[in-house]
Amino acid sequence: MVFATLIGVGVWQLVREVDSDHSRSIATDQPAQQLDIARDVKNSQTLTDFEHSDHTTNNIDGLDPFAPELTILNFDCYMRSGKGSASKVAVVILPSGEGTKFVVLDESGELTRGELDFHPNHLRIGRRSDGSVVYGFGDLRLNSKVFRSRDSTEPIRIFQDNYVIYESDKAWNFDVAHDGSSFFVHEPTAGGTSRLRVRSLDSGTQVEHGLGTRLTPFNDYSKTHASGYSLDATEIVFTPAHSDAMGRGVYWFYPVGDGRKRQVTIEGFWSAMLTSSENGYFVQHPDDIDPDESGGGWKVSKRLLSSTGESEELWSLELNVRKLSGLMSLSENGKWLGLSGSEYMVIDTDTGETIFTFPYGSNLEAQLVRLAPNLAEGATIDEIGQHGDMSFMGNHLVGYRIWGDTSWCSQKPGEKYDRVKERECIRESRLLGKLKEFFDVYDMNSIELSGSPTYTTEVYSESNCIPASPGWKGLVNLDGKLAFQPVPPPVETVDTP
Repeated sequence: MVFATLIGVGVWQLVREVDSDHSRSIATDQPAQQLDIARDVKNSQTLTDFEHSDHTTNNIDGLDPFAPELTILNFDCYMRSGKGSASKVAVVILPSGEGTKFVVLDESGELTRGELDFHPNHLRIGRRSDGSVVYGFGDLRLNSKVFRSRDSTEPIRIFQDNYVIYESDKAWNFDVAHDGSSFFVHEPTAGGTSRLRVRSLDSGTQVEHGLGTRLTPFNDYSKTHASGYSLDATEIVFTPAHSDAMGRGVYWFYPVGDGRKRQVTIEGFWSAMLTSSENGYFVQHPDDIDPDESGGGWKVSKRLLSSTGESEELWSLELNVRKLSGLMSLSENGKWLGLSGSEYMVIDTDTGETIFTFPYGSNLEAQLVRLAPNLAEGATIDEIGQHGDMSFMGNHLVGYRIWGDTSWCSQKPGEKYDRVKERECIRESRLLGKLKEFFDVYDMNSIELSGSPTYTTEVYSESNCIPASPGWKGLVNLDGKLAFQPVPPPVETVDTP
């Protein structure tokens, strides 16, 4: 969920998917299955032991609910890690009856824990320079796929370490700056209007901006604008959010501290992604050229936006590719811009230079050549699997691949959805060698135009909390205590498959 530090249509869509999936994943309390999983893994100490335990333990009385053996393989476990300054912090939640238990972790172990009287579908994390953690939970109606009327409660709780610093039972959205310097809440007010409440934790001050009706959700399911932080967390922006916006439309920016609010209108582009009220990235395409044709006149540019609505082009790049999706992504440090089309491209945001490309679609031979150094010797096209989209995870570029078939794990027509059953099926498929999923990880500091992944790591998609092997983000057992593995291991310590 990258929306906390990045503005753009691609980010908005991703956040809606993540938060909505989160709502589905923890909304159903399944204590019986949770206990079964706990019994299966109670005596386990390592991931391998977890997966191949003899399943003989039947008593979990007295065990900490966040003991590693009860948490890492728990299909009800949900973990969310922070970004930027908070990238080494994670919050883990477990449903508990009508409420939720949570624990805040870093790589050294537990920082704090607590309980909520609701099941959150929205979670944000920041970390201050003094090491304290600011984190918030929300059960927001507009992030839920289950209908809730306008008069339903929408609780929010925001903490600094183990103290509640804000709470409400009626709000539409909130966010926490990744550096913990501030948070904001979008609250309804009388007469169908709303306001933006911004609290600076650095200065201890709070400001409110009346938003009238223009930024108020227009029905029970959607809203015209999504709110979040600018890339540098100095502004709060309301971004056009309807499905066909593609970053086009009217933006409203509100300063966190001193400054003035700004309105920016984006028109005449195929898609756009703004990082602040002054900067953005744009994709253009002539209306009279078929965008599916190769060499269709795509242009990507970085622009400086003025208060008059005009923009100054800082650099531009002509692309000889088939149709771009229009979705752009940005690394957390803002140095690299990613674009998806008939191939995936990474552009240096300072110079506009293309520094990486990867073949998409049916060009499996080219994919094999690029991935070969990370595959077994003599690997064939059939062993690549299906290559999904590439995206930035923090400041790493990561490609996703899946080999095998899990269609038999999906719910059948007329069958009630059982999340735990589905995930157990996926896990069984993986353990039987019928399914494999991978992250192909690229080190952006040494990436080459036609380079191969720095390393490849297996992904365990059946759980939100298991770390990838040999080491993407996830929960780990640290001397019998739960801890968070925040970053990939040093490349020199990774064994290629």
